[in-house]
Order: sequence, then structure tokens, then C-alpha cells
Amino acid sequence: MGGYNSGKKGSGEKSVEDFYSLDVCWLYQQGMLKPGKRGIVRLGNDFAVKVKCKAKFWGWQQCLYVWYPVWNEAGKIETREQVIGFEMVSTLNGKSQRPYFFCPMLEIRAGKLLMGSNGFAHRKWYGPLYHGQTLGHFDRAIRACRVIRNRLGSAEMEFATDRPDRPKGMHQSTYRKYLEKHARAALPALACMGGTS
Repeated sequence: MGGYNSGKKGSGEKSVEDFYSLDVCWLYQQGMLKPGKRGIVRLGNDFAVKVKCKAKFWGWQQCLYVWYPVWNEAGKIETREQVIGFEMVSTLNGKSQRPYFFCPMLEIRAGKLLMGSNGFAHRKWYGPLYHGQTLGHFDRAIRACRVIRNRLGSAEMEFATDRPDRPKGMHQSTYRKYLEKHARAALPALACMGGTS
């Protein structure tokens, strides 16, 4: 059930958002998943990887060669390479396709692969949690309330659990749906504070 500040505690470990990640949908949108296509993908201000798409390699119909820089034991930068298979999966009863990576470590499908000490792999391989998973019930409730208030354009200075105002031009039925979501999200926080809505 959990009370104030319950849930998994932040231990100073990295969350998923702290890792560089390779997004297969973004690569597909940029046209980098076509055989023979090469490119450079910037994953941060100071980190980039080279990619090249190949067909029919190591049993995969399509795969992506990735070259990335790492610091070696001598304190110098060296380039490592990794081969990541991917496949196109039919969606919407065959009307469209969506790409998925095969995680090189776990051999499971993934939309994103995280960069870690062993190269790119599924988040289950490295074990980080999403930031929201490290929050307790109270903090998660406050965060959900803030998200709804921001969507409605309510003032930041007010309490997150306060009823948000209806934006000009928003239909009443849409506003009521947001109010119901906000009330459900605020309930755990109000219970922890001993208040009622």
C-alpha cells in the first residue's frame, strides 16, 4: 500500500534517462535502415556513433554495423564495433511496418538500446530503472498532477493538487476528463497529507 516516501529509493545509480540510447524508429525515419546507407548519429553533445546498414549477415536479413568510441585501460580513445540485427514487423493488419532491434546480449526485440560497458543492449541487460520507477507513491502522484496541470496551462505557482483551471477554448467534456484524471492522480498525495478533495 505504501505511505509517504515509499517505493524504491534512488541509490545514486543511473536511470534509463542517463544512458545514451539508439532508437530504431528514429533511424528508420532518417532513412538509415536501408542496405548500404551510412551515417553518423549524435547521441549527445560530445558523443556520436557511426552506423552502416547491411543486408544478410550473421543469419539476419538486415543488420546495423555500429562503431563507437571508448576509453581503453591506457587512457586512450579506441573505436569498437558492434553488429545489431533488426527486423521489420507488420502492424495494423499488414498496412504498415515497424522496425525492432534484436538485442545482441539477450536476443529479444527492443525499440531502443542503451549504451553501456558492453556496447548497445536492452535496458534489462544493464538493469537501470526509469526515473518514475524510483519515486514513491507521494512523489509519483505529485508528478502526475503537475503533468496534467501543465497540459491545461495552469499556473506553476499553485499547488500541484489544486484543481486546474479550464483553458480558454477547451470543450467542457474534455475539461471534465482532465479533471477526473487530476482527481485520481491527486488522491494518493492528498491521503498522505491528510487532506480531502
